[in-house]
Amino acid sequence: MTTTSLREVLLSRFMRSASVVGVLVYLKK
Repeated sequence: MTTTSLREVLLSRFMRSASVVGVLVYLKK
């Protein structure tokens, strides 16, 4: 596994988790 692919996986996971948190915060309002 190269560094770029690992970075992309981490970025995709971060974006996915961030979107989920954003939806939860939006629903709480």
